[in-house]
Amino acid sequence: MSGKINLVIYDETSQKEKFFCDYCNLAFETFEDFNKRNTYGCCQECYMTFVESRKKEWKDGWRPSKKELKEYNYLKR
Repeated sequence: MSGKINLVIYDETSQKEKFFCDYCNLAFETFEDFNKRNTYGCCQECYMTFVESRKKEWKDGWRPSKKELKEYNYLKR
């Protein structure tokens, strides 16, 4: 037997997998949630609410205000 050891190196600077939406803070549940996260940083529902009708503005940096997010999260929960 050779004494070969496989090491896994943990790199704290590597990008961590996200499981919560940046906007509503709820956990991703569907494939579409993860798909939208990769492109827009949000879940499918937030995408439909905030991004779908404003794709150009979103790419230019527009994001919902804190007040809009607070109201949206209150209604969503």
